[in-house]
Amino acid sequence: FSMRKAENPNRFEIFPSSVGHGKKIRILRETSLAARSAGETIRQLNVDYFDTDQRVEIFNSEGLRTEDRRITSRLRLQATVEADGRSKYEWGDFTRPQGFEAFRIENDYTSFAEEFIKDMAEDLRAVPVKSCIVPVVFEAGPCGTFWHETCGHQLEASAVSRNASDFAGKVGQVVASEKVTLIDDGTIPGLYGSAAIDDEGFPTRKNVLIENGVLKGYLCDRLCGRRLGIPSTGSGRRQGYTYAPVPRMSNTYLAAGSDDDEQMISSVDEGLFVKRLGGGTGGREFSIAVSEGYWIKNGKISHRLRSGFVLNGRGIDMIKKVDMVGSTLKTDSGGFCGADSGLCPVTSFQPRMRISLMPVGGED
Repeated sequence: FSMRKAENPNRFEIFPSSVGHGKKIRILRETSLAARSAGETIRQLNVDYFDTDQRVEIFNSEGLRTEDRRITSRLRLQATVEADGRSKYEWGDFTRPQGFEAFRIENDYTSFAEEFIKDMAEDLRAVPVKSCIVPVVFEAGPCGTFWHETCGHQLEASAVSRNASDFAGKVGQVVASEKVTLIDDGTIPGLYGSAAIDDEGFPTRKNVLIENGVLKGYLCDRLCGRRLGIPSTGSGRRQGYTYAPVPRMSNTYLAAGSDDDEQMISSVDEGLFVKRLGGGTGGREFSIAVSEGYWIKNGKISHRLRSGFVLNGRGIDMIKKVDMVGSTLKTDSGGFCGADSGLCPVTSFQPRMRISLMPVGGED
């Protein structure tokens, strides 16, 4: 076997195994105290600490030998909060692609806990929204989940090879607004979906999927590459050795454009401003929950909307309606995506962007 070395873009300083339980328990206590000090009525609170130290070594029948070490740290908050006679349960993660140094700055994780509780209470005091079709402005950063669900899964070669994608056979064709350049890149330092290699031993790389609205290619592993007659893009991923690798996203983002962020809102008479997205389902049809949204009226943000409503539609139709993309690209802390090869860490992010008209599934 010949050893192929690849460098992990993330840097690790304090390996979790070198830290005693007492220090990890201290982090839990500080996080719990911060949540309980938020000034809201908490009926139930649970804080969990997780860390992973995954060592990957790959040998294949072509004589390849390569390895990677991936470390993450995470806190999970689960809470039930009461406000104005109503209660709500929610969970949220503080994730970092780091070792125990992720908790070096106390204000990082304690502020997360405090804001998490305050946001739940504010949501309980918010106003419900009725179903409608309106312009939707998505904030920069975590709203990149939109791209993960609307077209990311359909651009994985596993969906293309079984004809479960609206993008099958459309390489070189216009499939989105000319404002849309979509990229998946597992080499970006400091992001949750980054790694030195995929789980078949190929070095991770930057893959341009859509460029100025034109489909450029798919995310591919070794097996789907043989089926489609295209090379691997370093996207064969899996949770662990009990799963077979399949094409998966890593860090997926909409490239920055040149439109004015404020004009996206000021030019809307009636519409929706989405600050944070929750979980969703992808495929030809998608559905994404809105965690934090506001109503736009006469070009200004009017009031907060109670969570529980969803955005839905056909992905290939919605990405053709992107009419503005901002110039400031903001990243997100990352999370997990579940698929045939288990849970994989991913990040989805974007600049602020607008869709001209989109269905909103409200309380009715």
